[in-house]
Amino acid sequence: MNYKFLLYPVKLSIVKILINHNRFPSAELRSMLGISWGKFSTHVDSLVKEGLIISEKEFVDNKPRTLLFIEQKGRMYFRELRNVLKKTIYTI
Repeated sequence: MNYKFLLYPVKLSIVKILINHNRFPSAELRSMLGISWGKFSTHVDSLVKEGLIISEKEFVDNKPRTLLFIEQKGRMYFRELRNVLKKTIYTI
């Protein structure tokens, strides 16, 4: 039941977007979600600490940019949660 960690809409959205894109700039992701930097960074930090995503800094045209990547563990947790939700919905 490790997937319970993803039962927060923002965390689930971050992981889902990264699964679809493999890597994504954090500024664009935060903008897509329409949340504050504080709330976003709190969720990203917890996902990194749990080992579900990686956060890397790079420089593009001498400007810093943070990229987020999905880890295999993040994919596994997402699949587990998706399967549980499917089973729950189909039994209703």
